[in-house]
Amino acid sequence: MTGRVLLLALLFSCSTSTEVAEPVDVAASESAGGETANVPQVAAFEPAPEGVERYRVPLDGAPLKGDGTLVTVVVFSDFQCPFCSRIVPTLDRLLETYPSELRIAFRHYPLPFHRDAEPAAVAALEVQQQLGD
Repeated sequence: MTGRVLLLALLFSCSTSTEVAEPVDVAASESAGGETANVPQVAAFEPAPEGVERYRVPLDGAPLKGDGTLVTVVVFSDFQCPFCSRIVPTLDRLLETYPSELRIAFRHYPLPFHRDAEPAAVAALEVQQQLGD
């Protein structure tokens, strides 16, 4: 796979940095009469330093959504986790915005404290095997 792999896990690492680049003028919509808005732009990420190990997550057998190959988002999720389900609208929006660049792979990650999560994952794998993606 030549695309980049982006891993989404249940726990997110959040930066407390509020550093932003200089504000830029962005043209407002035509309905606003062509006025400009002063919108701050978030600073770009630095490239990974040399020697950083990249992990290739195996996708064989994972259900895939989207046709893109530039970026693959691998979602590790639990069917009973209410927080896991909150990412679905965001993923759908990303697929709408980047249809030719993005694809999403699903990996089961049943949490041990969700009583029915593992049986649900096993059932989903069986359905996928019988019916496909």
